[in-house]
Amino acid sequence: MFTRISNKELFWGGLYALISAFVLPTLLDHFSLPASHINSILFVSNFLFMSLALWGFLRKNLIIAAKNWALTLLWLVLGLSLYFLSTVVLQYLVNTLFPSFSNLNDGQVNTQLDAAPILATVSVAFFAPVAEELLYRGLLFRGLYSQSRVAAWCVSAGLFSASHVLGYLGLYGLTHALIALCLYLPAGICLNLAYRKSGNIITPILMHMTINIIGLFTLT
Repeated sequence: MFTRISNKELFWGGLYALISAFVLPTLLDHFSLPASHINSILFVSNFLFMSLALWGFLRKNLIIAAKNWALTLLWLVLGLSLYFLSTVVLQYLVNTLFPSFSNLNDGQVNTQLDAAPILATVSVAFFAPVAEELLYRGLLFRGLYSQSRVAAWCVSAGLFSASHVLGYLGLYGLTHALIALCLYLPAGICLNLAYRKSGNIITPILMHMTINIIGLFTLT
């Protein structure tokens, strides 16, 4: 069974997640910064505060991952293989059925890379994976798992997927938004699986970093 997350960590991590989602973007809008800079600031802030709030949980998982390095490596490889296989199939279906579909999140990442290439690259490749895995796999999946395994899988994967789409609801039509949501579900499910099977959150963090780094190379 994977490491328990304490009630204190759940409280502070959950509190910061709410602040990050509903307060920080509004505050940053007052500084008249480009959207690309705001996103990078959010990535760095989320990394710092989530790592601080869940430091005990993260440290224990680092120890477990080091002790069980073979299992960590195995599920890193298996998780990535399952993710890329399912994504290729899903992307093929989307391209066939909806040839005019475009992912606006990819366009946003490109804008960030053009505006601040070093900060954007580090944010997408390192800061975002750590912060998002602590939130979606640590707080949500692990936090809910003891109460309901079904809720843990559905809520963590669903909100992870939705977080990559909600910012574009005014630009997406309903069909477009649902397609975009579906495209992120394989990542949410495979990251959950890698975490559950390896027993440590370092596995999905490394997996998420790898996915994002490969994605950066395909965008540039």
